[in-house]
Amino acid sequence: MIITNPNPSNFEKCVNKIIQDINEWFNTNLSLNMDKTHFIHFVTKNSSSIDFNIIHGNNKIADVYNTKFLGLTLENTLS
Repeated sequence: MIITNPNPSNFEKCVNKIIQDINEWFNTNLSLNMDKTHFIHFVTKNSSSIDFNIIHGNNKIADVYNTKFLGLTLENTLS
């Protein structure tokens, strides 16, 4: 999923709401593996990092600086 919002507070609220909605769907249809669930916050090279508190149940979802997606390694600066 890709979520955008220029306001960090609204972004965090939006992500938490979507995670809750996805969890409800997964609980009905599948199970979500929290050990493999993380998010990446894309930023410009000159911007400072913001510490988001994205929570699912009692688990904090990890913020990563890079991830593999379809065989490609993506970094949070897209460099």
